Amino acid sequence: MLKRKVLIIFWRVLSLKQFFAVGILWCVYNPDASAQLVDCRQKIAMVYYEFHNDLENLSVVNTIIAAKPDILIDNTPGGLWKGGTIPSYYTSHGIEVYSYITGGYEGTTRDPDTTSLAKNFLRIDAIAADGATGVFLDEVSGGLNSARKAYLQAIFDRCTEKGLKLILNTGVSTFDTWLFERCHYIMTDEQYAGRAPSSSELYAIDRVIVITGGVANQAVAVKNTIAAENHSFGFYYPSYDIHYQAWDTWLPAYFESIKQTPVLVSSGNTHIIKGQSTTLSVSGCPFTPKWFSSSSTMTPFATGDNITVNPDVNTSYYVACKPLCSLVRKEIRVTVCADNQPVSDVLSGQSEVVKAPNTLEINAKVYTNGNLNIQAGRYILMKPGFLAREGSVFQAKIKSCIE
Repeated sequence: MLKRKVLIIFWRVLSLKQFFAVGILWCVYNPDASAQLVDCRQKIAMVYYEFHNDLENLSVVNTIIAAKPDILIDNTPGGLWKGGTIPSYYTSHGIEVYSYITGGYEGTTRDPDTTSLAKNFLRIDAIAADGATGVFLDEVSGGLNSARKAYLQAIFDRCTEKGLKLILNTGVSTFDTWLFERCHYIMTDEQYAGRAPSSSELYAIDRVIVITGGVANQAVAVKNTIAAENHSFGFYYPSYDIHYQAWDTWLPAYFESIKQTPVLVSSGNTHIIKGQSTTLSVSGCPFTPKWFSSSSTMTPFATGDNITVNPDVNTSYYVACKPLCSLVRKEIRVTVCADNQPVSDVLSGQSEVVKAPNTLEINAKVYTNGNLNIQAGRYILMKPGFLAREGSVFQAKIKSCIE
């Protein structure tokens, strides 16, 4: 008798014009589809020393622009090697251009004409006139005394005066962190092969550049990129040529591949009864997956390929694959069968399923293009305030939790 009474109430509610009992459920957000082509990648600090006259030949320009590194370390007319790189060709595309000079370990190992402060001041002034973003200072000491610090401080001050950024190349992972206060970025490794950062690098890991010269193929380049990103290095670049003067045919495919966020495949029981736990898993991630409690929070509550959860009410869990793309997340919704759990308003574009072993009472609103599917074992009560607007999808059923 009770079941028949419930069915009569149910029919009357669904008869009202503003309710639409449609059996086809849909979901507007498909993380698997949307995550495939997200331009989201490890930052790139490209090093390219081959002479190219951009005024006469745009082939190199077009190749670099297509790769779109965040930083290009090259030779402008005002730099040490008086190259033909025209910064405006790249900066107009959002690429920062740094021109090469050397410190020769603060003026101690090379000809003074190459490394003296006076000569380097002239080069810095000329690089600023070129329109470059900054200066790349090669051959910087990891260990510093007062004289070396004075030399580097003078270089930094001159760059600052000219409105230029500064990259220092120590070439070693252990160095005096004083350097971070006198530059914008530090290059610490030119043969990076996947190692973890040193304590010196961790001081400001997001400002550390690591590169690899003489990379044989795309597979090695991708492997090193994944390692650099997993270890949170700020920038990485694989050069086919040990001297950074050539690139191989695999580089364009490499640049394209690192843009894309891997497609995650999820598994696990997403329909449980209150009191039960479930293990959610993802596969297809070459990094360490991070799990978040919302689509926007920045601190993960767990890491790894799987998590075990036991929510009391319907709960969404969000998993991200690429560390630098942590806001590109796959939502995994766990539906909990529980009596009289709260039912929130369903906004346009949202889809929600609510289940109860016995009873459900709802006064939520389902807005246009929203989707609400409710299910209870004994009865469903629509309380005052409940509304399903025209164009929404609403479905109610008397069924047990396991049906």
